[in-house]
Formats: sequence, structure tokens, C-alpha cells
Amino acid sequence: MNEQFFGLRPLSPGLLRSVNSAISATPLTSLGAPEPAPSLAEWVSLLEEHLPRLTGLSQLSDFCLSSYNIPMVRFPIRRNTIVLGAVLFLFAVFAWAGWANWEYRQQAAARLLANAAKGELVADTATDTPVYVSPLQGRMAPAFVLNDLSGNKVSLSSYRGKALFINFWATWCAPCKIETPWIVELRNKYASQGFEVLGIDTEGDDLKPDDKVGWTKAKQAASQFVNEEKIPYPILLDGDSIA
Repeated sequence: MNEQFFGLRPLSPGLLRSVNSAISATPLTSLGAPEPAPSLAEWVSLLEEHLPRLTGLSQLSDFCLSSYNIPMVRFPIRRNTIVLGAVLFLFAVFAWAGWANWEYRQQAAARLLANAAKGELVADTATDTPVYVSPLQGRMAPAFVLNDLSGNKVSLSSYRGKALFINFWATWCAPCKIETPWIVELRNKYASQGFEVLGIDTEGDDLKPDDKVGWTKAKQAASQFVNEEKIPYPILLDGDSIA
């Protein structure tokens, strides 16, 4: 009955004995209880009457919360704690989503690389020296049409019958800046024999087609690079659309 009523742990045996002694020493007439036994409400009233003398506590709720003489510490949950927990949970979800996306992209790139044709070194029968053989050797290049820095459309088919070197580059590419003077020198040396170079800029690899401001900046950066390096061959834009 005690556990069901108070909803807490059972009262200590010592306190129960003290309460029983007090009840036994109290005349039944002073309790005002009808025969044969007091009601539940009267028991509660009796406990509240004798608690200050027996335990030093002023209320029955204090007595129940202090059973076994073990103080109960309450930890109120503040609203800031809940908000902080929710924010940390969201950060954890975003971090997991970013990692999962990166892992998926890595796996997709690995699958593409595994399925791609690869070149290999083979021994030349005449000189017995290793020669790199590309899987693209002897195959037709895919046709494409891109705009140059002046806005004119340039197609690959217009260079049919010529020895053509296609160079994909970007202004942020450090190796590209190193090799460009060599490519210019090579083109100038063999241009009279039908050799030509096409520079295809990949500056806007992260730009959307409708990003006019971004494409304007990419075009300006490419034009500045051409002027600095004195590039004589055509430079085409939006190379990532065909790469």
C-alpha cells in the first residue's frame, strides 16, 4: 500500500517502526477515527501530524522523497540543452551525409576507372624498346563544336586532314602554365607543315550554363592568360562539355 500510494521506494524499517510507535501511543479518541480502523485519509493526516517530531521534515512529500535517508537530486532539462542537443544531432547527420556522398563518388570513380580502356607499354619489334600504345590510337575523335574567345564557333571537322594537337588546360592548372611555352614553340616550328594546336579551356568546370557572370569571369581569365603567354593558336571555351 505504501509503494502504490507514494509511487516511490518503500519506507525504511526504522521510520516505519517510529511511525507505528507514535500511532500506538496516540489514543484512538484523539485520532477521531471510527471503529474499527482509521480511513486512508486519516492515516495520511496522522502521518503529517507526527512527521515533524519523528523525522524533522515538514511535509509528507519531503518524507517520501527522503526515504532511506538518501537525498534525491533533480536535474531540470533546460530549453537550451534541448536546442543544443538538436543542433549537434543535425551536425552529425550532415557530417554523415557528406561522408556517404564522398564515399559514393569515390566508388563511382573507381568503377569508371576500372572499366576504362588503359594504355600499355609493349616492346617494339624493330628496336626492342618499350613503346606506349594508347587504346584510342587509330580511333576517330568524337565531333564537337565550341566557341572561341571571339564568340565564333569552331568545329573539330574543320581541321580534318591536319596533324592536330588538342590541349585541355585551365588558368588554375600549374603544369599547364609550365607546358604552354613549349606548346607554343612546337606549334610555331611545325605550323608551316600543317601542324596545328587547339587549346580547350576548362575554366568553367563548376559553372552552370545559365551563370552569365561566372562565364564572363572565366572568359576574361582565359583571355588574360592568352595575352600573357602570347598564344597564337585558337582557344575554345567550355571544354568540360566534351571532356
